[in-house]
Amino acid sequence: MPVVDMWPDRPADLGRYGCQSGSHDESGDPMLRLVAVVASGTRTLVDAVFGAYATSELTDAQRLPACLRPGMVLLADRTSATADLIGTFAATGADLLVRRENLSARPPRPV
Repeated sequence: MPVVDMWPDRPADLGRYGCQSGSHDESGDPMLRLVAVVASGTRTLVDAVFGAYATSELTDAQRLPACLRPGMVLLADRTSATADLIGTFAATGADLLVRRENLSARPPRPV
């Protein structure tokens, strides 16, 4: 699950992480994106990736598969439901359960 955090601005942090832009220019504080794998039963942090706010969470998530092993079950949100990322996670041998967009035009597939 991605998390965005802000902290007081310093030129070095603004240059590395950037900040959110909007209708009134950019916010003053640097923003950091965190994408993590957390054990659902124990809520243990298994692995985490920190990245610039401007970087896609999908790009950051590509750095997480090293923590996955056969026998684990990865629960992922629909933002992770891209063929490339699912393929990367599946290659670890972990089982996947990914929520995806509502595709009501498609008939359900048998499991």
